[in-house]
Amino acid sequence: MKSIHASQLKEELKKNKGILLDVRNPDEHQLNHIEGAVHIPLDHVENKSHEIPRNCMVYVYCRSGNRSRQAVERLQAMGFENLINVEGGISQYQKSGGEVLRLGRGLPLMQQVQITAGTLIILGLVLAWLVNPNFIALTAFVGVGLIFAGVSGFCGMEKLLSRMPWNRTKNSFLSKKSHKVAA
Repeated sequence: MKSIHASQLKEELKKNKGILLDVRNPDEHQLNHIEGAVHIPLDHVENKSHEIPRNCMVYVYCRSGNRSRQAVERLQAMGFENLINVEGGISQYQKSGGEVLRLGRGLPLMQQVQITAGTLIILGLVLAWLVNPNFIALTAFVGVGLIFAGVSGFCGMEKLLSRMPWNRTKNSFLSKKSHKVAA
């Protein structure tokens, strides 16, 4: 597998005409991405591989380099050849001075789920200890929900949080609030 460090990406793109492929989740991509990147989440790479050109270099990135490595492996198994994994992902790209298009503020949904679940578990334990032992049911409910989400891939808390006002985007990527930022 061909790889470059994120700090080399800018120079690499100047030398070799190619495209950027962002394989992060939609909420991560909406928070920020490298301008001009094609967005196909890792879970959809096989289904949407027809959207990836085969006749040019494809630089694949994610947040840190793990999902992009997986995407490159999957695409190589499908016969793609001109793929380069961007080690360190958008995090290192930004730290090395690369510009990103910032479309929103806030945390990715999965982090919001983790914070909410952790808070509800602690709250249930504290209430069970201080108020009424029956509040332990809150902790059990959240635990069962997390297990169900892990087994089924469906997370009700994520669906609920995605509808919160702070997670609504203003008409996709053409929002006037988007702006470039450097590290």
